[in-house]
Amino acid sequence: MNILENILPVLRVAQAATAGNPIPGLEGAISGVIALAEMVLTMKGNMADLPELDKRLKHLADIDPVGCSNNLKQRLDMLKDNLKTITGRLISLEKKSKFKQWLKSKEYEKEIQDMKASIASHIQDFTFHNSISIKILVDQMSTKVEKIHKLVQDMAPEVRDVNKTVKSDHIEQTLAKIKYVSARYNAPNTPDKCMQGTRIDIIQDIIAHLTAPPDPSQQIVMLSGSAGTGKSTIAKTVASILAEEKHILAASFFFSQNYAERQEIKGLPLTLAYQLADYDADFKDILVKFLDKDHTGILDADPQVQFYKLVVDLLAQIPTSEKLWVICLDALDECGQDRGQMFLQWLSDNITKIPGHVRFFLTGRPNVPSYLKYDVLHSLIHGIILDDIDKETVGKDIRRYLEQSLDGNSWMPRYPSWKPEVHDVDKITRFCEA
Repeated sequence: MNILENILPVLRVAQAATAGNPIPGLEGAISGVIALAEMVLTMKGNMADLPELDKRLKHLADIDPVGCSNNLKQRLDMLKDNLKTITGRLISLEKKSKFKQWLKSKEYEKEIQDMKASIASHIQDFTFHNSISIKILVDQMSTKVEKIHKLVQDMAPEVRDVNKTVKSDHIEQTLAKIKYVSARYNAPNTPDKCMQGTRIDIIQDIIAHLTAPPDPSQQIVMLSGSAGTGKSTIAKTVASILAEEKHILAASFFFSQNYAERQEIKGLPLTLAYQLADYDADFKDILVKFLDKDHTGILDADPQVQFYKLVVDLLAQIPTSEKLWVICLDALDECGQDRGQMFLQWLSDNITKIPGHVRFFLTGRPNVPSYLKYDVLHSLIHGIILDDIDKETVGKDIRRYLEQSLDGNSWMPRYPSWKPEVHDVDKITRFCEA
């Protein structure tokens, strides 16, 4: 039996053992040797076999056993070196094969047989070098890979935790660069909520419109009224319900002329971006990625540019959602010297780019909605005017407020024996209604 007939089964078993092994050059090295062995085994000695043999030898010489063990690399290098002499003999043989009489000579036949025998001997040495089968080397590499794989699997949770921590730290550090204003609905020095049992119908109407299914024609709720009509207390109550019960308050900003940072529009865009990132994880990721790539100094840019780049443009990248996002801005009439006109212009210029599930709840004195009389926003507004509410409803709310305020539980009267009578409450209520 030809020596290669004994070697090939061993090589094929080794080749089968490489299946699924992630070492890049292992399977290619074994397959290249098998291809050469099969070629030599089937050679008939014809002139046509010589180019194919040359091709196999060159292919084997080009194999890179990347990732393989040193033992296998040494075997392959030794095989390549030994086959270099075969390549030289092959070139000489191809030149002589041009002469027909040479092809028919016994010398040609002997040269072919000697080459085949030499190649077979070198492949045998590759397969059983130092009496160690190539299959054993492959198995050893597979075992090593399995151990490494198990070690990596055991470390994976720790690596994931480290990556998660690193990512979390990076996000926190990036967001910490945003100079936001403490003007959220529940920030210090914001108005009180409505007293329990008062302004019920108005609050329910506002909540109903803000929580209704998305409707592009009702993207804004505007609450307006004269000074002292309770706009900010209503806004505080509505914002609290949206945040703590409905979980749809995406951002809020309560303007106030009494506090420097809350009486100007310049702090609004960064504050909205910061709060929106706190509200939604997807927005946070988009914002952090944008800031990572930014080289324009956006955090110190003009507020109008910040509003477009950090609020409008990023909101436009959020897919349409069934979950509503409400942005509450209270007391626009206390926003800058133009009493909120600048923000309304920003909103008017960009409202078509903002997804329909994002809604705005705005409050201000009567002059604020009057700016929108001929504006594109006018058709998107559900307006509520506190001055138009019937006096009977207002009177009931005032009376309830007075009754609860004068019950002695929340204040210490100068004359402890005095308690308000019904006619006292009636009289104060009439003064307030006037």
